[in-house]
Amino acid sequence: GPVVAAACFLPEELAPIPGVGDSKTITSEAERERLYEEIVAAPGVLWAARIVPAARVDEINILMASLEAMRLSIVDVLEQSRSSTELLAKESNEALVFVDGPFSPWKAGAKYADFQSPPLPSFTDVAIEPIKGGDGKVYCIAAASILAKVTRDRAMRLFHAEWPGYGLAAHKGYGTREHVRRIGERGACAIHRRSFAPLKEMDLPPPSAEELRRVEEIVGGLVTSGRTAEKGDEKSGEF
Repeated sequence: GPVVAAACFLPEELAPIPGVGDSKTITSEAERERLYEEIVAAPGVLWAARIVPAARVDEINILMASLEAMRLSIVDVLEQSRSSTELLAKESNEALVFVDGPFSPWKAGAKYADFQSPPLPSFTDVAIEPIKGGDGKVYCIAAASILAKVTRDRAMRLFHAEWPGYGLAAHKGYGTREHVRRIGERGACAIHRRSFAPLKEMDLPPPSAEELRRVEEIVGGLVTSGRTAEKGDEKSGEF
């Protein structure tokens, strides 16, 4: 399946939402969905979740795809901040971005020169602070982890409707014994990562252009960013 990363800005005055924590520790899908809806509806919240499909994972590897999804979501939220009345009222032109994991999404070094897009916007000074295990330590990272998890689960349910023979709605694309068995019976579809075992040993053809088009259509139908109306803002939430 795809890689999904999310970014989330929560205003300082917003009271913590009970239950928000590392999405991996929230085992109830219904509870994750409830928390997702509370986060995106909270006043002044800016958020984005970005999806990098399996074909891109196969092309550039899982780490680079994960960092790409992070870059896309972070830049999306920073761009949204340009029209936030709360943030525009602040004199500071700086942003601090906490990132889950040991790396900045804009990883330094010559070997990563081709993996810097999109670049950080020039209208603000951005500091990146990677934090190992950040989704269990930092509230905004935890909130973002819920947004990413729910977005991916929703994508997998839509993929299940398109390719029902794999049980994607149940196992969400993870390599369960039943999932592997069904791939052996049916072959792979467009959402399967061909660079991952056991598929990489199967000498499978790449997805067809039509399959990749359907993936793009399905992903394009998901809500992946938004800004909730702030106090005094006449606009409703934009998603």
